[in-house]
Amino acid sequence: MSYRVGRRFEYHVIYKLKEFGIEAKRVPLSGKRSEFYPSCDIIIKINNNELRGKLKTSKKKKYVSIPLNDFIELSNKLIDFLCFGLFRTKPFFIINGDENLGTIERESKKYISFSKKDVKDLPKKIFIKEINKSFLLISLEDFVNKIKELKSYPFNH
Repeated sequence: MSYRVGRRFEYHVIYKLKEFGIEAKRVPLSGKRSEFYPSCDIIIKINNNELRGKLKTSKKKKYVSIPLNDFIELSNKLIDFLCFGLFRTKPFFIINGDENLGTIERESKKYISFSKKDVKDLPKKIFIKEINKSFLLISLEDFVNKIKELKSYPFNH
C-alpha cells in the first residue's frame, strides 16, 4: 500500500471515530518503525489510557491482506485492534475475542486476506490456524460500542 493511500485511510478512520465522540490520533512515522513512536498507526484515548491499532487498506482492490505478524501482535496484546478498509466501504475492525459466531477459517503462511463477502453479516469469528487463535471481525458501529463500554468501566490494559 502506498504511503499516501495509507495516510488517507488513517485520517478517514480517525474522522469516523470522532463522529462518534471517540478521541483518536494518527501516529507520525507509523510505518517507519521509529524508536520514538509506538509501533501502531492510530491511538485511541480512553480514560487516560490508550488503545493502539494497525490499519490496512487497498486502493481499488477487492481484498485487503493483513500480515500474519499483525495477528500475532494482536494475540500477544502488543496492539489492541486491527482495522481494514475495502474500496469505498466503512472501516472494519478485528479484536481479540472468541464468541460463538459464524466462523471464517483462514490458513496462510504470511498474509490473511479479506474481501467484501467476508464483511457481510457481522460480527463474525475469525480462526487463524497457524497461531490457533480466534478473533472477532466487527463493524465500525460495534467497535464504537465496545469503546463506549470501556469508557464506562475501570480500564485494565
